[in-house]
Amino acid sequence: MRKILKYFSFILPGLLILSACEVNDPVNDLVRTGYVGANVYYEVEPTNSKAGRDVPFYTEYWSVDDEFKNLELWYGIDKSLNYSLKSSLNEYVYALDSAETARESQLISKFDHDINSYDTEKAAYVIDDVFPVSYTLAPTVIENPLSYDEEQIFKLFPEVLIKNFYAGLFETLDYNMLKMVLVEKTALIDQATFDTHYEVVEIVDPETGEVVGSEKVIKEESKPVLLELFEQVPLQDLIYNPNTFAYQVGYSRTYTLISKFRVVNGNDVEVFSETKAVEIN
Repeated sequence: MRKILKYFSFILPGLLILSACEVNDPVNDLVRTGYVGANVYYEVEPTNSKAGRDVPFYTEYWSVDDEFKNLELWYGIDKSLNYSLKSSLNEYVYALDSAETARESQLISKFDHDINSYDTEKAAYVIDDVFPVSYTLAPTVIENPLSYDEEQIFKLFPEVLIKNFYAGLFETLDYNMLKMVLVEKTALIDQATFDTHYEVVEIVDPETGEVVGSEKVIKEESKPVLLELFEQVPLQDLIYNPNTFAYQVGYSRTYTLISKFRVVNGNDVEVFSETKAVEIN
């Protein structure tokens, strides 16, 4: 009797452990994934295209249930913007590059499942087709035009960029150059008033400590006053290069498609392929 009790006392904890694992099995929970989605392989070649043309693509797909409810080509659009303004006064350049999402990814084309497209060598169904690219995605490029189109420039360049150009250029101009612009060329201020905004500062040799000259430096409180006047100088006067007869302005807007292929199998499981980028030029 003691042997029997001893035997039961040995196996009872084991039974309790097995029972507990049956109720709360963390390993089983991890592998319980539900229905399996399809497998998708997707390629785009070439990786650049003209706007308005169809882009060739290739995809392979397969699923354990061998049923397919949706076969779709999707893409989103990234936009790249490049701005530059260059002064002919002293070669100062203000440039800015930016990138943003122009459109989130969305459905572009649908395809029908064709059982005859099965490739036994690849053990997958194959789609070798194209998707469209709108003409509206054509790049816009301006580079040192020979004529000045103020309406176009102020339409393409945000106001803050032009103000930054003025402010940056203003900081690089010494007394003589700013006097030439504000007093001599545009007469936005007279000489006597202009001089009241400057003070004479001695130049000291750092090694000997001797005064070796002097220069006129704009007063700190006068900077906003003269900058406001400087901003009244027409932009075209600041960027025109008389040597090349061109206006030193650069602008480009280009687009990149971020494409992918979507498959929904018979179990309603959605799967996307890896994304592929297509530059529009």
